[in-house]
Amino acid sequence: MAMRTKTGDDASPFGNWQATMMANSFRDPYFRAELQKESLRQGGAVAELCLRCHAPMAHQQAILRGKPAPRLAEVKRSPLAEAGVSCTLCHQILPEGLFTEASFSGH
Repeated sequence: MAMRTKTGDDASPFGNWQATMMANSFRDPYFRAELQKESLRQGGAVAELCLRCHAPMAHQQAILRGKPAPRLAEVKRSPLAEAGVSCTLCHQILPEGLFTEASFSGH
C-alpha cells in the first residue's frame, strides 16, 4: 500500500501484476471454456498439461507433495490456481539449466 502515485493509484508490483494475463491465466473465461471442452472431448488428462502453465502453483504443490498432477475439478476453487502465474513462481528460477531443452514447456 505504500507504493502510490501522486494521484493515489497503486503503483506496486503486485498492483501492476493483478491486471496482467499472467495473473488471470486460470481465471480467463476463454481458457476455462476451452479447458472444459477439451477435457470432455479428450478426457481429464488434458487438464494436467494445461494447468501446468495456467495454474502452475497448484500444479507444483501437488507434485512436491508426491501427488499426481491436478485436474480441473481438483483446483476449481484453489487459491493457488486462482493466482495464475505469480511473480514468485518465475522469479525463483535458478540459473542452472536455464535455456536448455530440459527447462522448456513449463518444467
